Amino acid sequence: MISFTSVPDFEKFVEIFTGLYRATFGYSFGFGLCTLPVSIFLVHIPNSQNWVLVDAADPGSPQKLLSAISAHFASFPNHNLKYVVITHCHFDHTGAIPRLLEEYKDLKVILGQPELPFIADGVQYSELSGDTYIYQAYKHFANPTKVIVSRDKILALEEGKENEFEFFETLEPICTFGHTPGSMSYLHRPSNSILIGDCMMNLPSFPSFSPSIQLAPPITTHNMKKAKESIKKIAELEGVNYVFLSHDQSEKGLDVESVRSFAKSLKP
Repeated sequence: MISFTSVPDFEKFVEIFTGLYRATFGYSFGFGLCTLPVSIFLVHIPNSQNWVLVDAADPGSPQKLLSAISAHFASFPNHNLKYVVITHCHFDHTGAIPRLLEEYKDLKVILGQPELPFIADGVQYSELSGDTYIYQAYKHFANPTKVIVSRDKILALEEGKENEFEFFETLEPICTFGHTPGSMSYLHRPSNSILIGDCMMNLPSFPSFSPSIQLAPPITTHNMKKAKESIKKIAELEGVNYVFLSHDQSEKGLDVESVRSFAKSLKP
């Protein structure tokens, strides 16, 4: 098992493919007894000075994330962070958004349209529905950690209109609903890599405690049936070689064949 605190990209952005960088942060919970790896990505838009951030860390990591971004851009003078795209709006993926919007005045937030109740000013959690009581309990439990973003700072992508994202040709948004109502994945076309948030996790599990691919816990999942369908959708995409998860206790992500094998093992 690899300790994520010792991986090369711990709290700093390291290039994993041309134009695609990853940093790993630690999210502590359970009164500090447990720490979860959280992967954040920076994507360079070819032939431009523009960059896109994928996800925004947990509420305890804004300063660490901003420091990592600042250190990264020291090597790219005059380059611009134009968007932060969100795989889903659980608090461990949105924690640094307020600080990012303060630091980068022209920054816009991209997300799936059904995610608006999690983050947009004036849209309420009560408008969300889930398929389990456990999700409903989680929804209300998470409410105090809600990040509020002005609606004019958000571009909400509807299913079928993903190409409204300006940099669609480099970082293609793909609707992978299920874990949350509007979960999105992002296909980095130059490297044939897909960034999938919490559609799956690759973490230690009993009895071996070695990292293994697994579903996100039901307590955090909006609709398990849709979540499984989205995993199968990812597995069936053509031209994908690598899959990168947000919570992944491995150093190099997953090859697509391991994801396909996991998708085949899922029961309806």
